[in-house]
Amino acid sequence: MTILSALILGLSSVYAAFITKTNKVKYEHIATQEWKIEDAIEYYPLKKGNEWIYTGEIESIKSNGDKYHKKIKLETKITDEIINGDIKLFIFNNNLLNINVNDYYMNDIHSNKDDNFSRDRSSGILVVASDVYFVDNSVIEEVKEEIINLGKIKDSVATTPQLGKLELIYRFPLYKGQRFGDLDNIAREDLAYFWYVNNERTLLETENDSVIEKKIYELIYQELGGFQKVIFKPYLGVTEYVNEYSVKGKIHFTLDSYRLK
Repeated sequence: MTILSALILGLSSVYAAFITKTNKVKYEHIATQEWKIEDAIEYYPLKKGNEWIYTGEIESIKSNGDKYHKKIKLETKITDEIINGDIKLFIFNNNLLNINVNDYYMNDIHSNKDDNFSRDRSSGILVVASDVYFVDNSVIEEVKEEIINLGKIKDSVATTPQLGKLELIYRFPLYKGQRFGDLDNIAREDLAYFWYVNNERTLLETENDSVIEKKIYELIYQELGGFQKVIFKPYLGVTEYVNEYSVKGKIHFTLDSYRLK
């Protein structure tokens, strides 16, 4: 055997020994929750006629600097639904995300003697597969038209919803640490200018003489000078909403009762 042959044989033996000592990769199957896109409107029970009634309070600052405080009742109801395939738009007469301390009609509440605030300012919730968008009053009519005419050719282009002008508020199913929103902001270290699931809690509830576990999720949206917080309970909806800005004031609603079909 030549010196070169002996060297090659020796290296081969060392490499073979190294391979036998290398840890083998173990693959483990982890079962995940099965999810169908039609489950989204059950997870957030969206159906014409469904109603959530909230009680809460408003703290705001008048133009003269005086603080204003009032307890209030808010009735939110799905008044209409427009469905075209897997794209579904639900029209709300009032929506918690449409009631905030920066709104121009906030001043009207200062002179409103009735605690029941049920002003009709239509907005929408748009469901596209498992993504849920808030549709502001300013674009609600435009979005309705896009869904009704979905796929139709206009100016040589097929009509589709322009999701870029809408706010992505949920992506179902929820889990702690989840982020969704504007791609330009979603990686920010300060967690500002997008929605994220800040916490997840398990509740024990009695149902049909049995105790079962149910999840609730806390979602946060932070921005300069303030934040919004949503407590969401799957298969029921929003159970608490906070909108707080250091200069303008604060709104806090909790779910009082509901009627689901």
